[in-house]
Amino acid sequence: FYDRHILEPSSSSFTSPYAERIRELERERRERARRREDIERNRMDRYMRRKYLRHIANQQFYKSISMLQSNARDDEEKQPIEDFSLFVYRMTAPDFKDRVKELENKLLRPVSRDVTVRVRATASQRLKTEDWTRRRLSDLSRIGLADMRLLTTHQIQVNHEKNVHAV
Repeated sequence: FYDRHILEPSSSSFTSPYAERIRELERERRERARRREDIERNRMDRYMRRKYLRHIANQQFYKSISMLQSNARDDEEKQPIEDFSLFVYRMTAPDFKDRVKELENKLLRPVSRDVTVRVRATASQRLKTEDWTRRRLSDLSRIGLADMRLLTTHQIQVNHEKNVHAV
């Protein structure tokens, strides 16, 4: 009864699920056939495009190899302008070997921050003492009391240190 009702063309309001599936499969088959024809029709175009792109890539490869061999730059005018600060750095940067030695020294002989502060303080104190000694000698020589055989720099330094600690 149901099969007869599905197959009868008189019932236009009711469509069978089988008929819809058959129409869908037919539509997919036509779409696949159309795609296959497009692929066959454009096969030569795709082949020629791939061949052309391969040819261009080979040319660029050979060009870059020849440039590397000749150590040349291509179209230097078309290159972006180099940053001026980089140019200045390259002109003023320390020599690479010097930087390597400095880094090696830092790695092989690490110095703590306290030691460097003490070294700087000692150096500045020594400079102040030497400056004071020079001034005292010049003052004493002006008034004629500086006998270099009797008054040594070390004695003047010791006297100065006593005066500094007393203040």
